[in-house]
Order: sequence, then structure tokens, then C-alpha cells
Amino acid sequence: MTIRTFIALEIPDEALSEVVKIRDENYREQSRIKWEPVEKLHLTLKFLGDTEEKLVDKISNDISNIISNNSVPNLSFSGFGIFKRNGQAKILWIGIKEDQKLLDLVNSIEDVCSNYGFPKEKRSFKPHITILRIRGHEDLDKLYNLSHVKFEPINFTSSAITFFKSELKPFGSTYTALQKFYLKKE
Repeated sequence: MTIRTFIALEIPDEALSEVVKIRDENYREQSRIKWEPVEKLHLTLKFLGDTEEKLVDKISNDISNIISNNSVPNLSFSGFGIFKRNGQAKILWIGIKEDQKLLDLVNSIEDVCSNYGFPKEKRSFKPHITILRIRGHEDLDKLYNLSHVKFEPINFTSSAITFFKSELKPFGSTYTALQKFYLKKE
């Protein structure tokens, strides 16, 4: 049986609170918008998609081994942006400044997952957190304005990485932690 999975770095609540504060100060019309819930905000390191359940423990063991060799990256939110598909705004995100430790970690996870038949991502890794899936009833001018907002860096570290199961439901997706890993602190 297959389940839908991904591997993500968890973001500290204090950093997310700062992001939400900036977001809300700059996009005041809240009634017509469905932000991603704070408890679902994370930095996806690898989206696996359909995964044989019997592989979860094997992948987890291998990831556990590489995690123990990686240390906690120093991260910083770098600004909002919008991803488009076919010229249409689809995702509002907040970017994370690239960090070599983070890139090394992502590459190690890619290597582990490729050993189990998951193709390596062809696009270069662009660290970001999806904060809104644009459905078409949002005020696009306000979203584009938000993508130009400048703010003081929001610095954070995170040692928690989670292997998640994602279930698509009519009201949205739900995430269940399958395994948790911790990077070493220096």
C-alpha cells in the first residue's frame, strides 16, 4: 500500500509568529483569504509523493544516519514572493536565505531517497515556506504588494526534521508525523 509522504524541517513558533505578524500588517483584508494554518507551515526538504509503506522504516533509518552527521543550520527569512504557473499567481511564499548546511542536508536527503527509486529534484532547491495557495478570490494587488515588503531579518535555527504522511481531504491536506529526527547542535 502507498502513502503520500514528504520530509520537512520544522520552523520555530517564534519565527512563524513574526512572519504572521508581518503578513497580517500588510494584508489586512482577511475575510476572503485562507492562509495556510501555522501548524502546517514547514520547509519541505524532499517531497516523495506516493511511497510504499514498507519503505518508510528503511528510508527513516538511512535519514537518521545522515542527520546525525549534519549540524543545525542558521537560517533567516528573506522576503515574500509569488510562484506562478502558466502566468497565473498560484503560491505566496516566504523565502529562506540559502545556507550551505541546509543545502548539504537537502543533497544528502536527495541521495538517500534516490536509493529507493525517488528521482532527484531537477530544479535547484529554493528554500521557502508556502503561506497561501492562491485560489482566485484573493486581492492579487495586495499579494504582490506583500511580495515587495522589506523587513528586518527573522533569524532562527531548527534541529527538528520530520518525515510526514500527507492525506488529501476535501477541506485540505492533513499531516501526520511518521518519524522525527534531530540535527546535532554545535
